[in-house]
Amino acid sequence: MDIEAIRGWLAVIDQVSYYELLGVDPAAGQDDIRRAFHGFATAFHPDSHGVRPQNERTAINRIFTRGTEAYRVLCDSALRSRYDEQRAGSSSQAR
Repeated sequence: MDIEAIRGWLAVIDQVSYYELLGVDPAAGQDDIRRAFHGFATAFHPDSHGVRPQNERTAINRIFTRGTEAYRVLCDSALRSRYDEQRAGSSSQAR
């Protein structure tokens, strides 16, 4: 992964939904979410980027932290339900 890809992720990390971050459909099941997170973790796990400059490692760690947060929320049915409700409320207020 090159620095431009990392910068691209950083530019949108706080605007994309957890679903978009992991690349899954909002109707995705647990197995799909688990597989998507595995791919995400393969790309962004900080241990895989130890030789990069500090600023890149910091950026990758931020992206990975957000991805693990997404995984934790989407795998917990109560948290996911609350997250989905908040997303629905935000999109209806934006109209």
